[in-house]
Amino acid sequence: NKSNLLDKSSNLKDSIIYCGVPINQKINDISNIDSIIYKNSKDIFLLGMLSRIESYKGQEDLIKSFSKLPKNIQNKLKIYFIGDGNKEEVEKLKKLISLKNLENYFIFTGYIDCESTLIVSKLDLLLSLTRTFEGFGLSIVEAMSVGTPVLATRVGAITEYLNQDNSTLIEANNIDQITNALNDFVINKALWDTRAEFSKNTIMKKFTSEIMAKNYLNHFIQNLS
Repeated sequence: NKSNLLDKSSNLKDSIIYCGVPINQKINDISNIDSIIYKNSKDIFLLGMLSRIESYKGQEDLIKSFSKLPKNIQNKLKIYFIGDGNKEEVEKLKKLISLKNLENYFIFTGYIDCESTLIVSKLDLLLSLTRTFEGFGLSIVEAMSVGTPVLATRVGAITEYLNQDNSTLIEANNIDQITNALNDFVINKALWDTRAEFSKNTIMKKFTSEIMAKNYLNHFIQNLS
């Protein structure tokens, strides 16, 4: 707004330029990530939410939905809440986990100081369960770029690049749909992995950092020359 690039009186054209992520770039793995996100067994799947801990982000929905899973499915999952958040909200979630006797399944890592692409590459499933609005969801695109399956709610701009061919989409704040999706992930993981591989094509076509840079350049050339 302050640059006047969208000043309606200047005849500049509005345009949407999506975020992009580097493709086929070596990830800097110099970190202690393996001591934070790891498997105790090859039969365990690592799930994660990479976001601030806020009520609208849906961490509470995940806990409630997880509690409804059969025990044999629960025992195959380990869930990470990755990111800082409001202390009261964190304590609220921990109390809910304790109330439902799920302490062995959930881990709060706080902020992890390393590349987010590296973080999502360590996960078997990235969850984005925002209840209200999501502007773009960069961590989702980063997960897609490294072949990590995605489960997300239909909010904000999510459906502009996610669909049932490259991810699994559910309605916001729907506990039963989250539970069913988690159950399906464990039972049909091969299908989820296939969709994740397909999602890489989506990134290659529309959401690389090179495409983003080219779109910015074209926008400035068209409007400022």
